Amino acid sequence: PAEYASSHHRAFYSVNDQKHKVRPKVQRNMAINAVNCASAMRPGGPVYFASDSQISVEAVKKYSQDNNLSIITFPETEELLHIDKTPDWESRNASDFYPTFVDLLLMANGRCQSYGKGGFGRFAALLSIESSCVVSHHQYSCSNWTAAGETPHVVAKK
Repeated sequence: PAEYASSHHRAFYSVNDQKHKVRPKVQRNMAINAVNCASAMRPGGPVYFASDSQISVEAVKKYSQDNNLSIITFPETEELLHIDKTPDWESRNASDFYPTFVDLLLMANGRCQSYGKGGFGRFAALLSIESSCVVSHHQYSCSNWTAAGETPHVVAKK
């Protein structure tokens, strides 16, 4: 615990059943910005990435492989269920939400948190060992991965 940064990207915040409105390119760019912001807080260290979008997860996996970066994701092939947005949540098995709780646990065990819209990533930060080590990746542009010994490049979005 506390030897990595965590990053959460909520791609489908407030779109409900209209996920098609969130363009894949936007999802990919936001996801990569999210992990870059996490790396700025823990230069050179590994990053755990969580998202409600498989497009975002796959983009981060490719970014990690192409650039030889240490980014870990939950090995899920389907989009995660939202407890607050799943219409039939009461009739589902608790195990259907297992990946969501694993994401929360792993994010909360990270030292620093890059979070976006919604409260899930921020909640994980509040549970973490260093709840003040946070950055909202929706408010900042983190153009590059920060390697060990490098100075982070984080710019406020206009």
